[in-house]
Amino acid sequence: MRAEELYSRACTVHAVLCEPLHPFLTCIHRKLATVRLRLLADKLEDVDQFIPGSLVVLRGGLPEGVASGSVGMLGAIANSCPVHLPDRELQVHAANLSTARQLEGPPELGQLVLVHGLRSKSGLSLNGRIGTVEGSSSDGGSVSVRGVLSCGGLANLPCKNLCIVNSLNGASGGKTLIFVTLRYRDSSRQTPGSESGGETLMFVNN
Repeated sequence: MRAEELYSRACTVHAVLCEPLHPFLTCIHRKLATVRLRLLADKLEDVDQFIPGSLVVLRGGLPEGVASGSVGMLGAIANSCPVHLPDRELQVHAANLSTARQLEGPPELGQLVLVHGLRSKSGLSLNGRIGTVEGSSSDGGSVSVRGVLSCGGLANLPCKNLCIVNSLNGASGGKTLIFVTLRYRDSSRQTPGSESGGETLMFVNN
């Protein structure tokens, strides 16, 4: 493959990935955020920033019956961090917590949000899921979120049931590293699907 053709393909991929609401990019963000919530915090947040009564999200290795992504209110901190959930109270380590804030005001398109506090039969299954903001109502009371429904459609959810996990949205200064591997075939070979080379490209999405 000629160098200029490979460069042209690289520029095309770069342009697609930099679209703020491109489904491929937003899907990657949601998947990575979901995986990160299943792990302990890679960098412990300063315990002094954990203010009793503030919103926190549980993550990492948790007791049986408690799912990563559960949202609760932080109690008074002593030797461990007490978290008040709707149905119980837990004592957890700081590595099991990420600070969060309630979604307020006009949301930013592409913003990652965590669903919590839904109590209807259909809404309970959405709690703890991460979605991407794709629009809001005229009065600002509800938000269109993609990625939380199994069918892949948009869910119209109240702002009071959405929060922003600070560690998921502020990582690496707001930059996301994206690796794309381009493969090309050797036209001189007769074997279907044979590959003779490729190139891995790294992009930084601001």
